Parts: sequence; C-alpha cells; structure tokens
Amino acid sequence: MYKRLTKFWSLMLLSIILGIGSVVSSPLSANNSSTHTNTQQYEKKFKKLHLKNKNVKQIKKTLKKNPTFKKATIKVTDSKTNLLPSVASLHVNSAKVSTEKFKLDKQGKLKVIYLVTKISPAKVKLAVVASESAESSSKQAAAESSSRYAASQSASIAASESEAASISASVAYSQSIVESQSISESQAVAQSQQQAAQNATVTTSVQSPSTGNNGGGVQTGSHWEIEDGYDWSTRRGHSHIKQPGEPLDPGYHWQAYAGG
Repeated sequence: MYKRLTKFWSLMLLSIILGIGSVVSSPLSANNSSTHTNTQQYEKKFKKLHLKNKNVKQIKKTLKKNPTFKKATIKVTDSKTNLLPSVASLHVNSAKVSTEKFKLDKQGKLKVIYLVTKISPAKVKLAVVASESAESSSKQAAAESSSRYAASQSASIAASESEAASISASVAYSQSIVESQSISESQAVAQSQQQAAQNATVTTSVQSPSTGNNGGGVQTGSHWEIEDGYDWSTRRGHSHIKQPGEPLDPGYHWQAYAGG
C-alpha cells in the first residue's frame, strides 16, 4: 500500500513539473518566433526598396526617407561585421553593401540596421591611416599659416615702431636746434650787455706794465688789468675789470680804455 501511494505521488509530481515547464517554455518560444517573424518582415520591406548592390550613401539616403526605417540607427561594418570608424567615412560611403542585419528592441521594434560592406579590415586600417595623415597635414598647414601670419604681424609692428622712432628722433633734433639757437641768442645778448657795461665803466688811466702786486690801483671808478704780454687789442681772455681799491694781480698791468 505504501509503495503504491509513493508511486502515485511521484507520478503526480512529475506531471506537475512537466506541466509548468511547458507553460514557461511556451511564451519564450512564442517570443522568439515573434522576433524572428518581425525581422523577416523588415527584411522583406528592405528588399522591396531594391537596394541590392547600392553603396552605403545611397542606402542611407533611401532608408532615411522610408517611414519603416527612418527612426532606426544606421551603422556600417566591414566584412567581419566590425563597426567602421568615423575617420574612414569618405572611403565607406562609396562602398557597396553585401548584406544587412536588423536588431530589434524588447518591444520588437526596429532599433539598429547594420549595413555589412565588402571592405576588409586591412582596407579599413589603410583608410584610417590615410585619414589621420590628411588630418595631420591639415593641422601642420594651419600651424604654418598661423606662424607666417604672426611673423608678418611682428614685422609690421617692428616697421611701425621704427617709423615712430624715426619721427621721434626728427622731432627731438628739431627741438635741439631751436634750443641751441635760443641759447646762442641769449648768450649774444648777455655778452652785448656785459660789453656795454664794461665800456661804460672803463677808466681812462694808463699804467705801465708791472709784474708785482703793488701799484695800489685807482681809488675811484672801475678799471682794467691786462696780463703782461698783451695789450688792449689782444686782451680778450687775458684781462679783468677791477673795482676801486682792488690791488693789481701778479703778472698783470693796468690799462686804460683805449677805445675799439
């Protein structure tokens, strides 16, 4: 009796387990079937656009205009389904598409379209190297252009500074000439005034040459002393005016104003 009950419950448990498994597996298989069906629908719609043997640029343009595909993200891969870098875009856009793959989201809506090209990974590397080289050359050219512009600006500034310095030097020279003329005129006026004062105060007494400090000097009125060896006509730089009562300097003699 016990063995029968045990066998009965074992069969019941097994049937329950199998029943749950079928219930669980049924939605999964249905979901997979639904996803596959949706993908097939997209493949059919894609083929109806007659895009066979078109290049990437032409296919992108067509897909972006079609209501079914325009919301999906379009990505391009090489022959090994590796995503192609953006730096190779110029080379990629003209490439022919061999196959396409569709990726759906959880709701079964189209999310990504992969356009698989015939480009080999080796060609992708060459395209990347060429693009990077072109970019480097462009940057170098821009740097050289900037350097030339900076040099021309520096030369222009230097020329302007040189011209300004030349003008400043010319102005300074003109000012120095004016100042020199003014000083000369002032000196001439002062000498004229001094000569007039000397002529007005010259004494009329005549003294004989003397090398001593005696002679006393005239007591009234200013008078001249001239260095020995010089006379009235050659007195400039070798004579002095003496005030009344001042003694005669050694090596000088008294001289009265002789006129002229």
